[in-house]
Amino acid sequence: MSTPIKNVDVVVIGGGPVGLINAIETAYLGHRVVVLEGRDEYTRDHLVKLHASSFKGISKDSPLQPIVAELKKNPNIPTLALEKKLIDIAKQCGVDIRHAYVRDPLALSKSLEFANTKIFIGADGRWSKVREKVFGDKLRYHQELAYVAQIKYKVQGQGRALDWLRYGYATQKLMQAPVFEFVGKEKGGKTSITTQITIDAATFEQMKHASTGKAYQWDTQKAKIPESIQRCVEIWLNAKAKITGEQPVPDSIKISVIPLSAYSSRTIVKVDETTKKIWAVVGDAAAGLPLMQGLNHGARCAIRLASTSHQHLTTPSEISLNLKGFSAGDAAEGNVPKVFKSYASYVRHISVWETFVAHCKNFFITFYGWWIYLSSLVPWQSNKWNAQDALVLRTAHLKKDLD
Repeated sequence: MSTPIKNVDVVVIGGGPVGLINAIETAYLGHRVVVLEGRDEYTRDHLVKLHASSFKGISKDSPLQPIVAELKKNPNIPTLALEKKLIDIAKQCGVDIRHAYVRDPLALSKSLEFANTKIFIGADGRWSKVREKVFGDKLRYHQELAYVAQIKYKVQGQGRALDWLRYGYATQKLMQAPVFEFVGKEKGGKTSITTQITIDAATFEQMKHASTGKAYQWDTQKAKIPESIQRCVEIWLNAKAKITGEQPVPDSIKISVIPLSAYSSRTIVKVDETTKKIWAVVGDAAAGLPLMQGLNHGARCAIRLASTSHQHLTTPSEISLNLKGFSAGDAAEGNVPKVFKSYASYVRHISVWETFVAHCKNFFITFYGWWIYLSSLVPWQSNKWNAQDALVLRTAHLKKDLD
């Protein structure tokens, strides 16, 4: 990287949705921002539920407002579509987006180009290099709550969810597994659908190499998928085809497995005592949350961090050496300005609360899973498929034998 033409106020390492939200809001507040993203192209394309309330704190004129308006109508949005929207807005705001993989964040901060940059933000995900190299990769806690198989596919036209009361519950009893479905909005004649099926740890281990970025193709890699997952996928998609008439787009079905983790970085903000630069993490680099909570948590913290950076850059706050509730090595490490200690406190408290919520949700899912299993055994079931339909759903190869 060469000699700077202008000073860069903030460097954001990681150009996913959370990093871009932070960069957009920071740039809108009047600061020069550079985003460094290691991937040439964003590859994730699953459906997420992003609530408009997660953008609380942005101004009425924020360039993020159009996205908020869309989310108020439908919070289900494909991550790829969200990423593209955010990239366009970021460029309009003057954010300098570069494709560069940062292996050594500390070396980057000492480079000539960023010699005068005051704030470096790690928005580089679960396997954050900033958390590893700058914070020592220490976690305050890390818990695997559950595991899910995630099925992503597209259908022609506007897709629709399987009615839970009439068909969804009965289908889950056939599968003997809880299912959660997220249906997007039709775009270009197609709808993205994400379905999550709970699985046990042993099944996850059999398929653990099929992460979100390395999902198995149903049509060509089916042999790698455990039979228990194959059975559940076929029953669910057969039911969808029978009831909704869905037609999956050829070669669009992809399956991955995901651990539903809850973790938090021990350090959220740190001041490098040598360079006096401020380091902060946000999104999955700061805390990981399952069950569609992660992106919402990341968006809230990204907006809070943008405001924090703006306050510090416009009116540098005094150094706070002894703020009650914090000590060196905790959420704020080193001689951290008060506004950044406030951000660290915010992330710490919201992460603890969201983790508690995740535990509650997981308890409900576990209970629901046992309820499905036990209710599928009793002879007096009223909400169930008849014997002939149940046999077809179990044995048909997706929709081919349903007509």
